[in-house]
Amino acid sequence: MDIIASSEGRRTRFGIAGIALCITAIASFAGIARGQTPLPAGAEKQTVETVCTVCHTTDRILAQTSTRQEWLDRIHRMISHGAELPENKIDAVVDYLTKNFGPIAGASGPAPRRPDGKPDLSGTWVGSTSFGHMALELTPWGNAQFLWNTEPIGNFTGFVEPAERQRIELDPLYHCYPAGMVRLGPPTESVTAYGGDQGLDILETPGKLILVFEHRNSVRHIYTDGRQHPKNLERTWNGHSIGSWEGDTLVVDTVGLRDESWLDSDGHEHSTQLHVVERFRRPTLGTLEIERTIADPVALAKPYTDKVTVQWSPRYDLNDHANGNDCTQYMVRKPAFGEGMGGLLGIGDHP
Repeated sequence: MDIIASSEGRRTRFGIAGIALCITAIASFAGIARGQTPLPAGAEKQTVETVCTVCHTTDRILAQTSTRQEWLDRIHRMISHGAELPENKIDAVVDYLTKNFGPIAGASGPAPRRPDGKPDLSGTWVGSTSFGHMALELTPWGNAQFLWNTEPIGNFTGFVEPAERQRIELDPLYHCYPAGMVRLGPPTESVTAYGGDQGLDILETPGKLILVFEHRNSVRHIYTDGRQHPKNLERTWNGHSIGSWEGDTLVVDTVGLRDESWLDSDGHEHSTQLHVVERFRRPTLGTLEIERTIADPVALAKPYTDKVTVQWSPRYDLNDHANGNDCTQYMVRKPAFGEGMGGLLGIGDHP
């Protein structure tokens, strides 16, 4: 294992043996198959379960509230990616999906309001937008870190595609580190370099929003009681977030982020000076817009802004068998995990 020092502190680089150990240990108790939530009865239930669950669980289907055309487009996209569905079954499958997972009545209506008149952001949300790569403009430091993370690593023969093999060994997520606030991100329609495709619960309490991500059971706290960032701020994976209202938009300011995480799976790193501003807006009952501006004078030549629309999905349940929760079990059982080699070596002790 190589240890290198950056301008922002000590970083750990793992060798082939480390990633092989992690992948082997995860596979040994997680398995390839995930739990499946039963679908509603119907003529094509068996077809959908057989064809669609080759690549993902039924929870992905349960999360959707799509029109017939959206289901048809999605089916054709899945077929283009290799799903084996006979042409004479397409219309029947789309009919089944539209009947059981069509738009929710009233979702296009006005957003609910809190007693103080502000939009209520509470609910269960799933991705409705798919992103590819973050178009970041890097400083020389940021570019050097990015090139380090994407250089070839030899004859690694893992289960991923060749384009992934050159950086899988270095990806913090593959070593069960937390995703970090930026990469955790709002849910997207599919797993990309941008983020994940699992659900998000937003819970509003007096003076605080709690964001519960299905991805590794991650939790964020956004304080809305008027407090400021602490002067002596301890850096954490998700940082310290405070929110205030500008009209119907909740503006969230986050600082105090640890620099061990990446901004995306492409290998872009950040410093401890990372500063993120989010804008949450619920224009209708069924949609929530999340805009983010990411600034880091050490890693980024200029701020980067993106915008995601997530979809209200009240019938979707955040499940413990979601992808990535395997690492949560490691961190619960091994408190040192993610803090140094003591935790990493302890991974082999997992039953």
